[in-house]
Amino acid sequence: EIRQSLVQQNPDTLEYPSDLAGSYINASRVRGILGYGDQAIDQAENAITILELLANENPTVVKYQARLASSYNSLAAIHSDSGQFDEAANFNKRAITIQELLTNENPTVVEYQNALAN
Repeated sequence: EIRQSLVQQNPDTLEYPSDLAGSYINASRVRGILGYGDQAIDQAENAITILELLANENPTVVKYQARLASSYNSLAAIHSDSGQFDEAANFNKRAITIQELLTNENPTVVEYQNALAN
């Protein structure tokens, strides 16, 4: 709730929605570990909605692209753990597309190469 309030009160501060997306991903991971697959998916989708907006509105800020790819991977893992393999593959492909782009555009950044390899 605090992060949501910060986003609403400071719409021009991009770090707040980015932090909120991170909170959603963290909550998603915890819910997934605890076996609450549907709640985990909802939280990951909330994060992705925010990160897609940030990435589209700020295409030169590569950390948003990287976090979006990571979030797609997280959602793919949740779907896979729930036996929803087609959905998992769909989100995995989205992550790979972004990771390939990041790797090609930033060939000296090892982090992007590692993310693509995993």
